[in-house]
Amino acid sequence: MNTAAFIRAYNESRNGTESFTRHWAVRSFHFSDGVIECADAGCHWLLDIAATELPQAMRKHQALQAFLEVAVKDGKAKLSLTISDDLPPIWSRSIDLTDLPEGDWVFELVDESERVAMILISEH
Repeated sequence: MNTAAFIRAYNESRNGTESFTRHWAVRSFHFSDGVIECADAGCHWLLDIAATELPQAMRKHQALQAFLEVAVKDGKAKLSLTISDDLPPIWSRSIDLTDLPEGDWVFELVDESERVAMILISEH
């Protein structure tokens, strides 16, 4: 993991995104430029989990928008998908070993009927 590159990509001030990239296996799941930059720093596994597990959770709860929260501490990560601050997560998963930088990272997911798009909060 290139920690500096991840943090730089995550925190970069953005005004939207120029393009989206389809997930290699789940063609209806797309990632913004900023999300790809974060993944290229060393966490493509996060995109695979998001693409293969989150659209089903969103559609089960009829959520058009959700937030993937990744809390990293002591080399472990807790992933949670929330649709409202006052409701419990609609999906969660623990990762026993990760080299993601410690901290709390949040990504936005939007269900656009034909696709689910994952973007950085700064790209909204």
